[in-house]
Amino acid sequence: DNAAPNGLYLWVVQDSHLWRVDPSSGDYIHQGGADWNGATSMTHGWITNGGVRTYYLFIVQDSKLWRVSPDTGHYEPLRVTDWSGNTAMTFDGTTETLYICQNNVLWRVDPSTGGFAPVGDARGVVTIASAGHPHLYASKLLDGRIYHIDATTGASTAITGIDFAPVVGELIAVRSANTTVP
Repeated sequence: DNAAPNGLYLWVVQDSHLWRVDPSSGDYIHQGGADWNGATSMTHGWITNGGVRTYYLFIVQDSKLWRVSPDTGHYEPLRVTDWSGNTAMTFDGTTETLYICQNNVLWRVDPSTGGFAPVGDARGVVTIASAGHPHLYASKLLDGRIYHIDATTGASTAITGIDFAPVVGELIAVRSANTTVP
């Protein structure tokens, strides 16, 4: 197995399979044997235990939240909870927390246990990204604007001067200037 530059890979769900893609060469391999048909959202993150950081993918499929090993494709459900409907998901590496927008609610989710608590209103959110606690950013179908969401209070503020035509399936990524790639 030839590692991608700096060990960076993309993970893609396509044709019901999870694929690991080398972004510099385009080479790809199938990861694990799960059928990911119906997956609605995916993000990556990690859990630190005893000073050891273990990386995972988090995938919502068939109303379940799954924790997946990107190395082996091994997967396990994170708590029995109904995550059906439109979902958008991001991981905050500064707090090791998942944030999931589902059925108009922004949820804070523990990636170790699957425990969750509501943060605030997520009406119309189609995609969400984290720039480190407490900064989340979301685009909304309601008006096509980008919003800053406080991950602690759930309060959202439209970022003025940015308007997009609202589209289902749009993506946003955020990288803070003072963070490093883990």
